[in-house]
Amino acid sequence: MRAESQSISASGTITASFTVDGVARTVSKTIWAGGGDFLLHVSRSDGVPVSTGQFGDLEACPYTDYEFYVENQVSGCYTIDHFWNVPSTWTINAQQGGFISINTNDDPANFISVDANDCCMNPLYISQYFDYENYCSQYSLLITPNPAVSEATVSIIAVSENEYFDENAEWKMEVFDNMQNQKLKNEKLKGKNAKIQTAGWKEGVYIVRVKYKNEILQEKLVVTK
Repeated sequence: MRAESQSISASGTITASFTVDGVARTVSKTIWAGGGDFLLHVSRSDGVPVSTGQFGDLEACPYTDYEFYVENQVSGCYTIDHFWNVPSTWTINAQQGGFISINTNDDPANFISVDANDCCMNPLYISQYFDYENYCSQYSLLITPNPAVSEATVSIIAVSENEYFDENAEWKMEVFDNMQNQKLKNEKLKGKNAKIQTAGWKEGVYIVRVKYKNEILQEKLVVTK
């Protein structure tokens, strides 16, 4: 499941007036702003859907990875020349064309937008506001190295200053392949770190799922040779 940005479409005109060598000139450009046939899809990197707030804005959590991509709904058309406008407080994890992955750090309530051209070279502008998610997890998973070749370490990280990891609490970890087949199951783990031996595993993307206290944490693990 993925959340979509609100699709509000409108054309408008930008006019610039200036003087060159004493001669006044005016230049106008018509642009197309908003979604229309083009939408900004949003999901968490672990596949968890993004919540929608009371006023229609999407809600984001601190220290959480989100993935955005521009999708057009017109067969045979595409977008090019993407320029992402990302808050300076966010970290860009990866970016390629109409796709971007970010981490919100401690500033989830913010604004992201992308400028692009469609296949007819019409300018596009798509944006999305984020509110603070009231029910964010207090913990997240960190997997290193990722991608992994023979071994990876899974760590439970407290993302709130008011939380800490309980060294005496038991937790469970499962790993699933891309067909949802269970690859690994470890129960009654203690300590915030656990090892995963990936030697001999097929290359691909695996889902690491941890149950710690009353929370379910999930993250992707990439295995390479």
